[in-house]
Amino acid sequence: MLAPEHPRNAERLAALATYGVVDWARIRGFDEITRFVSRVCEMPIAVISLVDCDRQWFLSEVGLGTRCTPLGSSVCAHAILRDGFFEVTDLQADPRFSDNPLVTGEPRLRFYAGAPLLGPEGLPLGMLCVMDHRRRETSARQRRVLQVLARRVMREIELRRVAHEAHDVAGQLALAVAQRRATLRHITEQLRAPLNTIGLSGTLLAGATLTRADRASFAGGLAEATGQMTTLVEELLAAATDAHGG
Repeated sequence: MLAPEHPRNAERLAALATYGVVDWARIRGFDEITRFVSRVCEMPIAVISLVDCDRQWFLSEVGLGTRCTPLGSSVCAHAILRDGFFEVTDLQADPRFSDNPLVTGEPRLRFYAGAPLLGPEGLPLGMLCVMDHRRRETSARQRRVLQVLARRVMREIELRRVAHEAHDVAGQLALAVAQRRATLRHITEQLRAPLNTIGLSGTLLAGATLTRADRASFAGGLAEATGQMTTLVEELLAAATDAHGG
């Protein structure tokens, strides 16, 4: 049976998207958690499942052998509809899962238990869950372990998102610094031409006998060079202001 949508599904999916966690490559830290959960709960299958719009993505899995399954075969899609810990002692006897292809076919799941992975505003993004091929129940200790480690999984996901964002910001800052350096280098190079004009004109005006027309020409060149330098200095000051205030 296909699970109905979560009542705040649009918000939930938006929150999941902000982490950019779906389709991540396998990460050792998450694999260590699923292996530990599998041992503590004494079950062959342990999964960190993220319920997306059309599939469930396994950030880590032990004993299942796949990274995703369609939403129609997702037990976790049902689990996120309930608050807190979710357990089904016999999937075959539950009408929600009796026709589930993961129950009727391989890997022939019979038992499921999981703790929600809660994102912003308590929205469930997925589950940290264990599964077995036989009917059974979890102990109070096993339920507590799943709940504690579900919170740890979310903290780790959040830390990785923050680190990724910080890396992006650092890259943007490095690009901005490189662009400003290029701007300053360009302005500096552009200043050489009017400086050369001013220097040459000053030398000629001071050391040569010039006609009135020549003096007017040199004066015009000086005025033009001065205007160019003024513009370039203003650009230079604007770049310096951006570097300190932007």
